[in-house]
Amino acid sequence: MVSPTGERLLPECFGDVFTQFDAINSNPCIIPVSDGEAWALASLSGQPILLTEFRYNAIIPERHERRLFFIQDKETMKWGAMSVTAPIIKCRGRYGVGLVGLKTVMPPVADEIYEDELMTECEPMIFFMTRRGDKIGILTDFGYSDIAYDSYEVDNTKCSFRLIRSDRKRARRADYWHPDGKGLYVNMMRTQRAKK
Repeated sequence: MVSPTGERLLPECFGDVFTQFDAINSNPCIIPVSDGEAWALASLSGQPILLTEFRYNAIIPERHERRLFFIQDKETMKWGAMSVTAPIIKCRGRYGVGLVGLKTVMPPVADEIYEDELMTECEPMIFFMTRRGDKIGILTDFGYSDIAYDSYEVDNTKCSFRLIRSDRKRARRADYWHPDGKGLYVNMMRTQRAKK
């Protein structure tokens, strides 16, 4: 694979490569590649490094920042998500080295993942809805909620969610940074009151 400017991005060692990205302004650090039977994620470096096994039926990069990858497991056909990480490792001396890696944000457990957004004052914040059967959940860069809810409501000013189950009196509170609701003050106070 060669960029429009003539720079060689990947050697000829893969059956197929995901090519729908901007290679003029900035190259992605990780790209979906195929061996002809399954997909994996590889780093775009002088010598490409496989970051996952060839075990996915499909891999789709998130279309805005492209730091999130939606992965479909080849065996179960369920969808999950992985995110690009770049931890800084300190070496001898003052400067650290950034290594690009992946972390699993959500294992492949959803039938479907689709985009939604919170309308904030500055710009929309993208989050994702997950679905399994007739139940839904939410997914952000920071994690995911259980896929156990019937509906949801958003508070755009607080970037928060009310995850509603028809068999419960109270909705589960969550926000963009705590999509599972763990660590939120409201939920911690409810838990403490319930224990008394």
